[in-house]
Amino acid sequence: MNHKENLNFFLNLLFKFHKVIIVLLFFIGFFFFYNMFLIDDTLESLKFSFDQSTLAYDIGDLEGIDLILSQLINDEMVPEKISGVTVANLEYARNVIQTGTNYRAIDSLTVSLGTVIKEKESQRSAVLRTLDWVNRRLRDGVSYLINLPRGILKPRKTVKPAKEDLDLLDRAKALEKNGEFRNAIKGYNEFINKYPSYEKTGLMRLRVASLYSRLGQYNIAMGICRDVIKERIGDKESYLSQALLLKLQKMGGLIRKEHTLLASLSEIGKDEVKKRQEVLYQLGAINVQLMNMDEAKKFFKRAVIVDPKSNLALKSRFNAAWVIKEEGKAKESLLEFSKIAEDYPESLLAVDSRYQLVDIYHREGRYKESVEMCLRLAEEYKGDPIAALCMFQAGASCMYDLNDEEKAKEIFSQLTKEYPDSIYTKFIAPNNPVGIFVTYLVPRATRVVMWRAGGLLALSGYSGELVKFEIRSDEQSFNRSFNEWLRKELPDTLGNIYVDIKGATIEFLKNKARGTGSITMGKFNVKGEAEGHLQLEKNGTINAVITRAILENIPIPPMLINNALTGITFIIRQNFPVIVTKIDMEKDGFSIEGYGSKRMLKRLQAVSFKPLGIRIDIRDIRDPDESKKLYALVEEKFPESEFSPTPKDDTESLFLDFFTRMYFYLSFKLLETIKDTKLDYERSVKTLGMLFVKKEKFKVTYKESDINASMDRLINNEFPWIVNEEFFFDVKRLKFHFTNEGEITFEANLGLGRTLFPVRLEEIRYIDARGTFFLDIDRTSRIPKLVFKSFYLNGKPFSLAKVNLVATRCLKLLKNSNMPFWLSEVEISEGSIILKGEGAGDFVEKLFSDPYLFVIFQVRSWDLWAAGIRRLKDQPNRLGNYFGDSAGTQLSSYGTGQIRK
Repeated sequence: MNHKENLNFFLNLLFKFHKVIIVLLFFIGFFFFYNMFLIDDTLESLKFSFDQSTLAYDIGDLEGIDLILSQLINDEMVPEKISGVTVANLEYARNVIQTGTNYRAIDSLTVSLGTVIKEKESQRSAVLRTLDWVNRRLRDGVSYLINLPRGILKPRKTVKPAKEDLDLLDRAKALEKNGEFRNAIKGYNEFINKYPSYEKTGLMRLRVASLYSRLGQYNIAMGICRDVIKERIGDKESYLSQALLLKLQKMGGLIRKEHTLLASLSEIGKDEVKKRQEVLYQLGAINVQLMNMDEAKKFFKRAVIVDPKSNLALKSRFNAAWVIKEEGKAKESLLEFSKIAEDYPESLLAVDSRYQLVDIYHREGRYKESVEMCLRLAEEYKGDPIAALCMFQAGASCMYDLNDEEKAKEIFSQLTKEYPDSIYTKFIAPNNPVGIFVTYLVPRATRVVMWRAGGLLALSGYSGELVKFEIRSDEQSFNRSFNEWLRKELPDTLGNIYVDIKGATIEFLKNKARGTGSITMGKFNVKGEAEGHLQLEKNGTINAVITRAILENIPIPPMLINNALTGITFIIRQNFPVIVTKIDMEKDGFSIEGYGSKRMLKRLQAVSFKPLGIRIDIRDIRDPDESKKLYALVEEKFPESEFSPTPKDDTESLFLDFFTRMYFYLSFKLLETIKDTKLDYERSVKTLGMLFVKKEKFKVTYKESDINASMDRLINNEFPWIVNEEFFFDVKRLKFHFTNEGEITFEANLGLGRTLFPVRLEEIRYIDARGTFFLDIDRTSRIPKLVFKSFYLNGKPFSLAKVNLVATRCLKLLKNSNMPFWLSEVEISEGSIILKGEGAGDFVEKLFSDPYLFVIFQVRSWDLWAAGIRRLKDQPNRLGNYFGDSAGTQLSSYGTGQIRK
């Protein structure tokens, strides 16, 4: 083609698709115009901070958010008339991040941020709120497309710093807190240079950028932010950098404004007192936004001198005291705020000053004084929005800082009674259908299902081949199977609440699903509806995201339900060798693709259709390069297991497979037992809607003979098994002996083998396992972990590293689920063991009251089918036709009629 033909071809193409191009250009134009002129950056930063708090599992996950909140607080302080409740909520949220150590305090942080967002949104018109929603979806889409090339198969490698280097990091943080910014930068940079691949290095660089901005070196700070944005595309650090960069880019305009105001001072006449004071105040406010706190104080103090009795002088005094507080001079700031409150008791700033005392007490760890001041303010300003806020924060501090749940319950009860329409009340009142649904039913039900399914899938195996899979379901099959499953599972009791669901209907649409149904919860019978979608996370897990929820015509903030669901994603991500690569939601159905453990996927394939109408296709991985990459990734994630395209069946491999399956099953089973406890145990439930239960201390003593007798009973009732018609399990004997050295020795006789049913005896390997372990109490969670000191199979040493890796992963599973059981001491002596600790009263009772100690680990008959287990002993046929005739098949002892000769 010549140039003319090329031009004609291009023009024809342009004409053919001109409508599409016009629409595309319109959206691009809208996107840039809106983000330049119409967007409320403060609101966007708040929403980002809020989203991060709903996804956080501990305070460490919120590191860096305090940088954004500090900027937002600075902006809120500078207007002549501040919103005391807004500032109070933001400062409380920042305090939780900077001083909090209890992850449960994230609940109240989320409520505080949600309150500010609601206030900010109310100030924007309905049109702008709608445009905000559209703009946010566009930004999410652009972010997804930018992040797509990284893919989930390219995780960023990280390194773990040595303890002495973490101490260096702590020293840098202490220097930052004390205002020694240059030395802090030096400390951070020393750490960053040594560990450029550390997972939190991006956050450390942002702290350095923030410190440079405090020193007025904005260009250096902006350069760091731009680098982080490029290098951490799609990560939290990139979004934090964008928020900080946006603020830094406005510094030039603030500096120019400052110069203009400084020049105007010389032109103001001596008799123009009000005008001079206003200029001086504005100069102080600008320097707060520039984070130049020394200059800000000077201008505020000069503004007071001009006319000490004016309202602007009072605001200047308040701001100067606040700047002093930000510099870490708590005592000096405390005195000034107290003086303002005493000198001007009728002023609006009096209550704000007194609330600042609450903030200082809280930051200084003086929690009792903080609570007392909150309650005094709530009483004196009854009916004011600050009163409800103070009661909420007093209750939260009792709950999280003082561990006084009884006092917290009393305060929350009073808050619910006096301020029934307050946003805080909606978060703490489970005595209505919405409260029960959000704070009790959703989190518990989803976790019971997840933990039970997790335990049963763990029995499928954590080793062997990897395969690709595709999951498909159509709307008709899904609804038919789901309602059949609900009818068989329900009604039931969840804790002490009767629960039933009828008429559940799920409608699949493009990129979303809509559900309706009738829910019975105790005395309430309500109708509910919801919309949501399946979201693919970059780590290869699925997250169910609710976008709209209504219960009996009452809208429920979606985040409350999403918070309850995030724990499921976390458990799957950490503990299951299944990784999703693609999700498609279309009208009338959905499909999911990925790869993972063949044994686990085959079990899912066998059991997923009847309860959920889901079909699973499994395909081998044929590309050698892809296969090598996938095996390397899964091996890195599960180093304790042996994933291979050619699984070994030697004695060591069979034992490791058995040990991993059983250890994981017992851990999940222990968690499932918690379903009846009333204590809020899952950190992803971001509400204060707890059903309170008193912690109970315990001291239990077990004799070696009692433990071994109980273990014998469990073994005799359960084993032998054959799992998925191919893996034979038989625990013939397991004995423990407690020694005066504080250690426990064990002896086990096992029968293991890859075989087919009926069982061929010559394919079974009989294994003698013995060794020594002790109980180590994890310092942070106070949950006991088994640490093996010796391990022998048939007299030969077995890898301690592998069995201890399994034990470590199971401890992590219990920690992440925050089991309400805390051990303080273990005493082991010849023939006995004493356990001391505390826990949720009803859980402790369930754990220790049964005379048969291991009865909670018994596999229920209904679960046998789901796990693919044939129990090779005569058992009552409890299944009937629950999932078909094959599910109820019970077999005689493997020593009699079910052996292949």
